[in-house]
Amino acid sequence: MNIVLIGMMGSGKSTVGRLIAAKLKWKFYDSDKVIEDEQKMTVAEIFAAKGEAAFRELETRVLSRLAREADCVIATGGGAPTVETNWKFFGEKSAVVWLKSSPETLLRRLERGGAQSRPLLKDALSKEKILEILKNRERFYQRAGFVVESDGLEPQETADKIFRLVAPK
Repeated sequence: MNIVLIGMMGSGKSTVGRLIAAKLKWKFYDSDKVIEDEQKMTVAEIFAAKGEAAFRELETRVLSRLAREADCVIATGGGAPTVETNWKFFGEKSAVVWLKSSPETLLRRLERGGAQSRPLLKDALSKEKILEILKNRERFYQRAGFVVESDGLEPQETADKIFRLVAPK
């Protein structure tokens, strides 16, 4: 079994994913980091040089490979669930969890750092831009088997909630 974390940028997928993996003594993968390591480019550089479509193809290949692993936690990129093929990989042997955060929480977290490395926010970090992206992705996020709202929670509290919901018994 695997745990796949989906949600908007700034929702805490990577931070929370590491905590869950450590508690379970499982492997942790951040799909964006795997892509960056393999391509020797940042996500922002891939978007700039090759475009979003090329990035999504790389992401699908990585998710296909990671889905074949056992006992791992995978933090996906925020747009990964918008690609239908990825759901085949998510669902094979995974508990899919949407880390749901309000636009206000996402904005606050992204303002603290990391927004400049997000290609979709590089020119416009605002609540309105976050709402626009969320509106386009929410129907995909709603397909998750589990939803954990993280507003007002510390990463460890969010990880504990997910652990109680989906950890193997």
